[in-house]
Amino acid sequence: MIKKIIVVTIALLLVVSYSFAAEILTNADIVKMVKAGISNEIIITKIKTTDCNFKLTVDEILKLKDEGVPEEVLNEMIKKNTSQAETKNSNVEKQISSSIPMSNTQKNEKILLEAESKTELFSGNYKYLNATLDKAMKEKIEETPSWKMDAKYVQQQIKLAYSNSYNNPDYWLIYAKFCGLIEREDCVRKAFRKAHALSASSSKTSIIKGDTFFFLSKVTEDEISDEESDFSIVEDSLSPKIKYAQKAEKAYKESLKELNDKYLKTYVYYKLGLLYYEMFKDKSSAEEYLKKAGKSGTNSYWARKAEDKLKSGL
Repeated sequence: MIKKIIVVTIALLLVVSYSFAAEILTNADIVKMVKAGISNEIIITKIKTTDCNFKLTVDEILKLKDEGVPEEVLNEMIKKNTSQAETKNSNVEKQISSSIPMSNTQKNEKILLEAESKTELFSGNYKYLNATLDKAMKEKIEETPSWKMDAKYVQQQIKLAYSNSYNNPDYWLIYAKFCGLIEREDCVRKAFRKAHALSASSSKTSIIKGDTFFFLSKVTEDEISDEESDFSIVEDSLSPKIKYAQKAEKAYKESLKELNDKYLKTYVYYKLGLLYYEMFKDKSSAEEYLKKAGKSGTNSYWARKAEDKLKSGL
């Protein structure tokens, strides 16, 4: 009889302990807590102390935002997913590496490589991610559904790089451009402030700002009248499209003050030409900048694009 009681007690304890251990937070749990009025601090503590299985694609993040989940909580959800993935990868690496003896030299090399990877991880991927975002922006403007696939890829890279690249200004520039792609201006501003605080290259920052705001000027839903494209109108009366266009114009021109790279200068001249033509309806200024791009002497892709645009007529 005593043995049976002991067995039952142990079984009950195992069930109870399993029920606690098995708790895994999901997106639905977070929404439930937010709608119940639980404070951000308590929700964040719960995320930090519980295993989680969040789905954080672009669409899911937008759904969470629509459900009222604050950015502070969203950021913690992204951090948790990233830290869990890194822990899992680290455990696998440890299991593999622990079985292989290492010399002191190999250990030192490993330490150096790990230190370097934390700073170079994102910088090495910067150009590719920037190009992927450009492609996604073009696809979104053209209403091509494939832009979402590119956006999800960049989002995944941003999540994976968060802990190691938090203090890398390039990380925040890509994050800002990504926020522009999903049309989150508040997020764009915060990311640019973070990049600036980390002493990001001013010319690189200005170009990314120009690209981001030029894109937003194209996708923002409002009508532009002939009057709204008149530079004499005060800023407060301008449409959101023109306001974004003016921010892009300012950013591109700021980049030219410090740019020495001829290729990048050609790119900025070309973008300014398009900006004046498409958004401000200013053919004279558009022609001026497109000619600068075409005569840059680089024979680059952007120089040829500018020449083709001039030949086809404005």
